Amino acid sequence: MALHRLTIDDFEEEQYKLLAIHCSNEGYHLAFLMNQNLQSQFHRTSDLNMFDDRSQYERYEWFDCQLQNTWVLLRNRCSESTTKKAQQGLFSFHAHVQFLLPEFSKADYLLRMDNEVKGLKKIVASLQQIPQVITAYEVPIDQLKSKNNLIFD
Repeated sequence: MALHRLTIDDFEEEQYKLLAIHCSNEGYHLAFLMNQNLQSQFHRTSDLNMFDDRSQYERYEWFDCQLQNTWVLLRNRCSESTTKKAQQGLFSFHAHVQFLLPEFSKADYLLRMDNEVKGLKKIVASLQQIPQVITAYEVPIDQLKSKNNLIFD
């Protein structure tokens, strides 16, 4: 019986670009501002469920028909509120915050762009021109420890 071994080279890595966005606004408001400034059409889709459905991250998508490219805007932070059973009262709730990419915990949102994107610096500059966006920058994917969290399709 022949033995076939798989090497890491047998698997093709998914090609995408990732931007981190710092913005204190709600996701729907950021998607609206991006629709105005980037001429995009982000719309709310089902939340991204992670970690045994305990964490739900807001998700907005846009398919660019012209470039045949899918853009996904994700909230990086999710808070879970749990009740302590031993205590009843005003301070019995405990909020636990989880991040989609813990190594970029300061980023509020992540913008994932599938395939090769032309004019990435122009996109970053357009995002930074939105007054409510504090900053936006490209995330080096090869340095991510939790890049498996971004594989959800």
